[in-house]
Amino acid sequence: MSTLRILAYILVLCGSSALGHDSLYNYLEINIDAKGGTTIHFSIHAAELSEDPEVDPTSQDTAWFSHLSAAQKQQIIDRANQQLHNSYRIEWGDSSITPSPISSDSELDSETRPGCFSSSIKVTANQQSVSIFYTGIEKRLLLVVTKQGAFPKTYDLATGETQAISLTP
Repeated sequence: MSTLRILAYILVLCGSSALGHDSLYNYLEINIDAKGGTTIHFSIHAAELSEDPEVDPTSQDTAWFSHLSAAQKQQIIDRANQQLHNSYRIEWGDSSITPSPISSDSELDSETRPGCFSSSIKVTANQQSVSIFYTGIEKRLLLVVTKQGAFPKTYDLATGETQAISLTP
């Protein structure tokens, strides 16, 4: 069994939500509620987007971001949106979902995904499944699917890999 698979299993067993360190993984969570509604949550680790050598790219600290000027914050947000746009393609049938851009007034998450920007979209179409195409670079994708009353299911994807996900509750 590969080291990354073992790490993914340990992450699942050690908490109610599966988490990988943000310097190793990009993170995407699909929540499917009992009525079949689906929300897809994306997160982008901000510290690694900074060009400031004083900022530890593996840090989950959010203090460094609060000290930036508005123009510097916008530059980091623009890089986050570029990464969001370039790393994920989500399709069902002939349609595709585009992640919502991170807004200019966004702050870093300090609780759920410390040190990350977050973006979420709701899938309103009545779909049985979606396909996640991961095109990110340098990191793996930890994809977590949660359904009410079920243990979270995790997928560990490398760049260029695809995973079909059933959206039935």
